Amino acid sequence: MNDLKVIKITNGDYIIGKIIENIFTDPNILKMQDPFTLKEVLTKTGYSTLPFSFPTTDKIIEINKNHIVVNPFNPDEKMIEFYNRMISNLVVPETNKIIT
Repeated sequence: MNDLKVIKITNGDYIIGKIIENIFTDPNILKMQDPFTLKEVLTKTGYSTLPFSFPTTDKIIEINKNHIVVNPFNPDEKMIEFYNRMISNLVVPETNKIIT
């Protein structure tokens, strides 16, 4: 089962990725594919959420379930679209922009 979810871990960061479930994995480990850390940063216009990739070439990371403080939840449509752009090799132009 591949499901895009968001979790919050003990340091306050949110992680978005596809949860990989396998009956043979350690029950204390959550596996996520193509994960990004979501950090809230203060900008001139208020708080913004920025994605940061993990410094690894691994496509799947393992997270100890003892470090998860908010169980996996579904991201909103805007976050799903943003995530898909981040993992896609396609460059999608923004709408309502005229290219001359």
